Amino acid sequence: MRGSVRVALVVLFSTFAASSASASSIAFTETFDPADVFFESQGPCASVHKELVSGECDTLTWTYIWPSLNPLTDTISSAILTLEFADDGDQAAEKFDLWVDGSLFNNLWVTATSPVDVLSALSEGTLTIALARQLGDFWFRGATLTATGDRADAVTDATVIPTAAVPEPGVVLLLFSGAAAAIVRRRRSSDRPADPAQ
Repeated sequence: MRGSVRVALVVLFSTFAASSASASSIAFTETFDPADVFFESQGPCASVHKELVSGECDTLTWTYIWPSLNPLTDTISSAILTLEFADDGDQAAEKFDLWVDGSLFNNLWVTATSPVDVLSALSEGTLTIALARQLGDFWFRGATLTATGDRADAVTDATVIPTAAVPEPGVVLLLFSGAAAAIVRRRRSSDRPADPAQ
């Protein structure tokens, strides 16, 4: 009997241990460096970049692509776009508009570095950015996208293997109390003296 109780406890422990899931960390960093673009209120650009609209410094667009991201197994936990600017030395206030996958963040003040949380826009692994001068003139030095997350380790054919369900505490209590009752009953029946009438 003792051997069977030990086997039952080992099987029960193995069920709980096998139900835990694990994940590995993933990270992505990419820098867009357009070689200093001067956004000014009038006139042509100081730096010609292929993504500029009409050769004027009105709007600059670019796209980040995270090629190894798999939306079926990966979860992004943070994504920050850091824009780098430099003032041209005038006393005027400078502002810019920023489109992140079509969503507008407008009237942002130009500072040396301007971080923007873009977590919700990066879920599929691509991010299209458009930057436009809104007020004043300034230098745009570049932008860096930094993202982190987790990748499910148990993967087969690009689908996540479901883990075993963890039983509720009441089920575990019922199982252990039943096993304890069986042990007590077995001990009591073995401790009784044999009936002389039989």
